[in-house]
Amino acid sequence: MDSGQLAWTIIVIIVLLVVIGAVIFFGRRWKKTKDHERADNLRQSAAADELGARESEAKAARAAADAQQADVDAAHLRDEAHQRQADAESVRSRSEEQARKAEALDPLVDDSEPPQPDPSGREAEEAADIRPRHAVDGGADGKDTRGDERTGI
Repeated sequence: MDSGQLAWTIIVIIVLLVVIGAVIFFGRRWKKTKDHERADNLRQSAAADELGARESEAKAARAAADAQQADVDAAHLRDEAHQRQADAESVRSRSEEQARKAEALDPLVDDSEPPQPDPSGREAEEAADIRPRHAVDGGADGKDTRGDERTGI
């Protein structure tokens, strides 16, 4: 081999080494850019997932607060129902007492038999019906005799 060929061979080898070096250098740079882009995408995805998780936690906390509020409202309604029941029982008691006083004052009511407690719980219905016993029982012919006794007719 002569010196011209040897010089050309060395130049070709050097050029090949430079080209290979440039490919490796730019390949690594390109890979770093792509890795950075992928990392940014993963960070954005993680941030979106984190935001979704926070939103879900907020909705869960809101649902728990709504459930607690519903429990409080239910407790208030139960208390109100108990109070109204107690008020109704008080009114019923006063009504029954007034009916007893009315029967005691009415000279036309037959008090020979004391009233028997109603085991069926219909006392409230009967307390609302404050008609005297003789008006309910009627006379011998089934008619109301209250007017006849008061007027003497």
